[in-house]
Amino acid sequence: MPCRRNTHQSYPFMVADINYTVKKLMALGAELDSPIKYEVHGKVAAMRCVDGHMVGLYEPA
Repeated sequence: MPCRRNTHQSYPFMVADINYTVKKLMALGAELDSPIKYEVHGKVAAMRCVDGHMVGLYEPA
């Protein structure tokens, strides 16, 4: 049986400035999957890259 590849991989990154990072990634062709969320522990966002991979962003509070 062939190995199934997961085409929906997610890569999390901690960033110093989530707003700046989102703007830069969007300028490179990424799409914001949902609005930036403001949680007690910090800000989080999910972005989809042009190749289909998801990138999770986290800015600590």
